[in-house]
Amino acid sequence: MGTKKINKKTGRPPAKPFTKPALLKAIKIVGGVTNLSIDIRVSQSAVSKWLHTDAKIPSHHVPKIVRATKGQVRPDELRPDVYIVED
Repeated sequence: MGTKKINKKTGRPPAKPFTKPALLKAIKIVGGVTNLSIDIRVSQSAVSKWLHTDAKIPSHHVPKIVRATKGQVRPDELRPDVYIVED
């Protein structure tokens, strides 16, 4: 069996590095998780889940995040597998 690293101060495994830099960028642009969750009309916990886990941002929220950041975060940064077609 392998041994897991444990933080001596907290007794927990070390935190995973952020794997979603575009989402983190969006959060910073709008001023925090709360503001992003309000702008795209989801719960704070949903945004935190997307940021801190391997869960993908649902494709129908990608355009909302792009609009909330006024285009500073592109759809392909958030979900390279999702294509957004504008009318």
